[in-house]
Amino acid sequence: MPNPWSGKGYPYTKQKVRDRLQATLSQKKAIIGTGAGTGISAKFI
Repeated sequence: MPNPWSGKGYPYTKQKVRDRLQATLSQKKAIIGTGAGTGISAKFI
């Protein structure tokens, strides 16, 4: 499925993301997740 903004495909498939996540977990590395809605959160981070 192409990216609607760039017209290119997504860089990772669902399986690739899962594999990378599992590899990170198996190495006991930190996983950091972030998110923002309107940008107010990002502004103050």
